Amino acid sequence: MSLNAQQDNAIYFDYQSTTPVDSRVLQKMLPYFSEKFANASSAHEFGLSVDDDVEEAREQIALSIGAKKNEIVFTSGATESNHLALSSLIDLLISSNKRHIIVSAIEHKSVLDLAISLKKKGFTLTILPVTTSGFIELDVFKNSLRKDTGLVSIMTANNEIGTIQPINEIAEQCAINDLIFHTDAAQAIGRVPFDVNETKCLLASLSAHKIYGPKGVGALYVRGNASKMGLLPMFLGGNQENGMRSGTTNVPGIIGFAEAIRIAKFEIESDNSKARRQLKTLWDKLKNEIDGIKINGGIENRLPNNLNVCIEGVDSDALISGLANVAVSNGSACTARTITPSHVLNAIGLSDEESRSSIRIGVGRNTTDLEIECGARKIIEQVKRLRG
Repeated sequence: MSLNAQQDNAIYFDYQSTTPVDSRVLQKMLPYFSEKFANASSAHEFGLSVDDDVEEAREQIALSIGAKKNEIVFTSGATESNHLALSSLIDLLISSNKRHIIVSAIEHKSVLDLAISLKKKGFTLTILPVTTSGFIELDVFKNSLRKDTGLVSIMTANNEIGTIQPINEIAEQCAINDLIFHTDAAQAIGRVPFDVNETKCLLASLSAHKIYGPKGVGALYVRGNASKMGLLPMFLGGNQENGMRSGTTNVPGIIGFAEAIRIAKFEIESDNSKARRQLKTLWDKLKNEIDGIKINGGIENRLPNNLNVCIEGVDSDALISGLANVAVSNGSACTARTITPSHVLNAIGLSDEESRSSIRIGVGRNTTDLEIECGARKIIEQVKRLRG
């Protein structure tokens, strides 16, 4: 299905996978494509001027999460940030004989698969279970800690079911036990308050395209900066990002990222209030017209713009393909085209059949009340058609 945002009847309900670039963000970026296009690493005055703008953007992003400017390392996005956070610590963990890693069963695949792969390097791994509502139980987490535990990686908010983990309490336990705590905060930034001083995380992965910024740019927050923590770079061949991330600086992306996070922080309350109201309307319409529908994940402590539902006896692929000009998903955008059931939905106790009968609906800044009405009607009609 081709979904063109210019079509009057196009309805985009997939804001967890990505967001459109905000027009204000685009305006900030445009000069850096054709006017201020110099390489930020060049020593001439044009390059130095652009580099100044990059550093100003770095400071804006740092301030938005309570960090210092030198604690932000720019990357291509959250997946790279996750890999940089975990892979760069391998030698440090080995040398300190801390080869036990803890992650949750509902982590993004970029964390989960990498953690599993480290077993080949002699690491041991604990994958924490979650409740049927999608939350880690703190007692289970505490009991999983060992003398050789070195790294804990727990995402702040889940990309499929929207559950927000108790990361403040998890981070506190990590601090007490002198453990490195990393959180994938890509889904949380701009949707829930996030401050690295409150969470006390040592590492946090961020992404621009989840908050109405451009694709292809993100950041890794590193408390105290990367050299102090002992992180090793993934890419060699240049000295960009203080040697942590070689490669030509993505200036337009970074400028756009900074503006997107500034707007998101300023408009978070109004965005969230609108999203909650719209999703309540949508859910009320769906549950009143569709038998055998239930919400996946907890009702409380979830992203305000996320709704993940299981519709009994309805194949999600068939539902999605039959929804003309309506964009919903049946899993993470990174794994949606695979044939395996969602590992997140399986982790909260859904069977493979229930997982394949589930869809994720995400609303956003551009979603209108009319789209909620029309989208609900189209989903209801298609479900009845498939059941009929």
